[in-house]
Amino acid sequence: CTPPTANMSNPTGRLRSLLPLLVASIATVWLWRAQAFAQELTAPLRLADVVRIAVEKRAEIAAAVARANAAAQRPAIVGALEDPMISPSIDHYPFEMMDEAQARGRYDWSIGIEQRFPLSDIRGQRRRAAQADARRTQADIDRVRLDVALEAQRAFFMLRERREMVRVLEEQLA
Repeated sequence: CTPPTANMSNPTGRLRSLLPLLVASIATVWLWRAQAFAQELTAPLRLADVVRIAVEKRAEIAAAVARANAAAQRPAIVGALEDPMISPSIDHYPFEMMDEAQARGRYDWSIGIEQRFPLSDIRGQRRRAAQADARRTQADIDRVRLDVALEAQRAFFMLRERREMVRVLEEQLA
């Protein structure tokens, strides 16, 4: 038999000793959140309330909105021109004038600026494709909302049917 201090030096033993406390705290937080959510619900839960709560709380809708916002930014990115190139240079340092006093300020320098302009309409086509994709992802938000509402309605009617079956069975058994 090992003394209790020997188990504390073992990290696995420490985790095992903290496991009941961790489970109890998670259960407490979960019950507290469930109680707070239950207070939001009306006593006789109506179908409209179920759909409204599902549309407000589901993460799929927030994810679809985020995807649509990101896709709305895409046309400006793909339709933009390339960044201009600025090329400063010092050309032809006068080697025949090795005296520092005479050579100072006699550099032949230049600055070049280059901007590429596409000759075809490829950027416009890319921009239009990105705009179409943005419209598609915007429509996807409505699809996700309808899917969430459908799932909520199915769950509501399934729960209602089960409750009605329990009531009928209790009446038959009584």
